[in-house]
Amino acid sequence: MSKFAAILIALAGLAVAADWRYYGADPGNSRYSRLREINSSNVNRLKAAWTWHTGDKSDRPVTQIQCTPLVVEGVMYVTTAQIKVAALRADTGTLLWTFDPFADSDDDKPRGVNRGVMFWSSGKQKRVFFTYRNKLVGLDAATGTPAAGFGDNGQVDLTKVL
Repeated sequence: MSKFAAILIALAGLAVAADWRYYGADPGNSRYSRLREINSSNVNRLKAAWTWHTGDKSDRPVTQIQCTPLVVEGVMYVTTAQIKVAALRADTGTLLWTFDPFADSDDDKPRGVNRGVMFWSSGKQKRVFFTYRNKLVGLDAATGTPAAGFGDNGQVDLTKVL
């Protein structure tokens, strides 16, 4: 586990007070948290609050996770080694939902690196977006189901001309 991931997990209990809703913490990509509870005098005492195993690691083909989790309103959104998306309670690590874009597919096992998810909201609509292969996928943030009204059943083929 990277130091960043361990710190993010240790901060999970504080997530409601300070969301990490963008890849770099904020739209300016500062990679900085304004939380004051953790500082240079106590960071060495941090301990992991919880650990969640994706359960889909593969050695051949090799998989890896290069995702910065997002925390929005107490929910952590992550991608897994097999490019699934999961939502977890940020304070406990309890799994809320997963979405597997390959569940109904005859495609080979997913390969490659993914960079994680993006969160978007407007009014009551809250969506989690991610890409796999040539697709942009929009999910309902509360349920993990394809977002109604987005693309074709929640997906847009990025190779097609509009």
